[in-house]
Amino acid sequence: MTDKQFYINTLLWQVREEPNDVIKVDSQEYGQDDTEFYYGICLYPIQTIEINEDLCKDQKIRTLKHEIVHAWLYSWGMRKEDYTEEELCEIFANNGTNIESLVQAILEEEKPLTEEIENE
Repeated sequence: MTDKQFYINTLLWQVREEPNDVIKVDSQEYGQDDTEFYYGICLYPIQTIEINEDLCKDQKIRTLKHEIVHAWLYSWGMRKEDYTEEELCEIFANNGTNIESLVQAILEEEKPLTEEIENE
């Protein structure tokens, strides 16, 4: 997976693969969880998603989906305190296809990603 960029609600995000050590340093720099192993991380201040380069393909896909949901929630101004379980289920019900399409576009190395995800 090469570095990719995409938009959510007019915010430009970047996705890149990094070694675990880089993700750990970035996590500490931006005040996020401090653990020994990272699957991925969503760095809100710099609108960047980092995925651990050592993951197998299936785990990279799952982690990418997970981190894109973090980016989606942030881009639409939603914080943990802002939604209930039912509202979160509605988010996925209404945007799951968009998230899946975005993941597939990111994984297709040869295609640039310029389409913006719309809030349905």
